[in-house]
Amino acid sequence: MDASPICHLPQDTLHMIFSTLPLRQIMICRSVCKFFNQTLTSSSFINFISTHRRSLSLLALRPSHHHSHHRHLHSYPSFHVFDVTSNKWIRFDLSFLPFRSVSPVTSSLGVVYLWGGSSELDNSLVVCNPDS
Repeated sequence: MDASPICHLPQDTLHMIFSTLPLRQIMICRSVCKFFNQTLTSSSFINFISTHRRSLSLLALRPSHHHSHHRHLHSYPSFHVFDVTSNKWIRFDLSFLPFRSVSPVTSSLGVVYLWGGSSELDNSLVVCNPDS
């Protein structure tokens, strides 16, 4: 029986793919198959993730005008996130987005999720990577 196509990928490509996963998911992937276990426990992978994982550890989102209690004022040109690594709030400008209103939803693994739209009834989930 032929090996799975993933087994034919270059080692550095596999490292990049797996390094995007949270640590918990990496641990789970180790039990998928012997190949994954060998790849994810190799010294080269451990070295790779220790030197290449640099995504922001964003803990909380806050609109720039977070004191507003009116739904119709939820049109923010920016928002703030708390970076636990540097222990400070960081401001992100959202003027590059093609939406009239943008509201922060959550963040996870360095990626920020926002609701963006031209009206209350026409919203889209927007995913932003502040690192890029």
